[in-house]
Amino acid sequence: MKKMMLMGLVALTVGLVQAATFNWGTDASMNSQNPDLGDVGYTSPTVTFQLVFFGGTAPSVGNGNWDITTSNLAGSASGTGTLVSWSSGSYNYALGSAFFSYSADEAVINGWYGVVILDSASTGYFGFESFQVSGLTNTSPPASFQLGSTEAGEFTTVPEPTSMALLALGVAAVGLRRKFRK
Repeated sequence: MKKMMLMGLVALTVGLVQAATFNWGTDASMNSQNPDLGDVGYTSPTVTFQLVFFGGTAPSVGNGNWDITTSNLAGSASGTGTLVSWSSGSYNYALGSAFFSYSADEAVINGWYGVVILDSASTGYFGFESFQVSGLTNTSPPASFQLGSTEAGEFTTVPEPTSMALLALGVAAVGLRRKFRK
């Protein structure tokens, strides 16, 4: 009888700690903006893949929607998503591939997600891939989202404050030069 109760308790515990899981991956992580000829259009060893949860609304992300100084959504996409951490995963520079997993309770895992791809070899650019997770439960097998390729140089980021200050200084200098030239 004690063995049966112990087995039942173990089965209950295992059932309670299960979580819904999805896997995301890419066979080729590309970067058309990478100036390093040794990488031949692929991302550098310092590429990162950041997961963003958007809830029930499909994301709309494009130029100027990622702020590299705060590592968060910006512009029209600001406040529409929440950064979440991958449960596990890795990027293989030699193969140019990536594989990540995310686990959470079934009550919160379903919805729209996006992966922001940042490569330090091409500051000022980022890539974005979105996908929808639906119907996952704590007992269902993991869902998989495998892409043939991703592009890290797809969109421009919000300029750094230093770049904006230099741009403003240059515009002011041109204006003053014209004013005093007459």
